[in-house]
Amino acid sequence: MRKLIHSSLDVAWRTLGNLKTPATLVKKDINEFDFGNSEVDEGSPKSLKINIVVLKTSFYNEIHTKKVLLKQRGLGSIDGYDKMLFENEEWSVSPIIKGDDGYTKYLRLTRRGL
Repeated sequence: MRKLIHSSLDVAWRTLGNLKTPATLVKKDINEFDFGNSEVDEGSPKSLKINIVVLKTSFYNEIHTKKVLLKQRGLGSIDGYDKMLFENEEWSVSPIIKGDDGYTKYLRLTRRGL
């Protein structure tokens, strides 16, 4: 059943055509957290080329926000330590709006500036 769902998702994703935007997901592996000095031991970042669909864009108090949809297969977990590069900008991953169904993720991305 899972194979059929992934196959159907692939077909639906291809039909989106030029609504998709190429992006790079930069995943940071967190090895450990030191509670004594509040420092994070980060592993080396891993870049993954993906396609996203921007569903909503907003701007308020110098904070740009984009809500995006992406296919989850092969990405692993995505959290606030990760970044997304697209439109020649670096975006921070905010809490996941909806996801973890194993098929798609609906994310909020933010960045400061004009």
